Amino acid sequence: MGFFNTLHAVVPCSKCGQSAKRDIQFKYGDSRMNEFEVGQFVGWNVNVRGQPWAGVALTAGTAGQCATCNADFLDYIIELRGDKLVAVWPRTEADDPYWNDLDNNYAIHFDDSTADDAESGPRVSLRATKWTVDNCHD
Repeated sequence: MGFFNTLHAVVPCSKCGQSAKRDIQFKYGDSRMNEFEVGQFVGWNVNVRGQPWAGVALTAGTAGQCATCNADFLDYIIELRGDKLVAVWPRTEADDPYWNDLDNNYAIHFDDSTADDAESGPRVSLRATKWTVDNCHD
């Protein structure tokens, strides 16, 4: 995977649904083995993946094995508002319309108006919004 960041969060397993503290690896922002929790901000200094975005950005993350069901390589979606990590949730079938863009690029961006009235996390309004693929591979 090369250099990445790690988001430490209590989230359900994307396979069995059991919540646990997981270390979710992702490549977005200043990707040089930084460790984060929800509520912190990514930087844009060295080894940058993606590009800064004022609205909502989603990026893909992967966690290791679930201690309950032994599923491995668990997929997660990490949401940022501006540079702030605001939510993380397990990948579900509802995320399939944009998963390939997330998995193959550093992020997908939603226009600024999406952030105005919506709560953080998985929601219909976000999935229905047109996104822009972030294929900025610096």
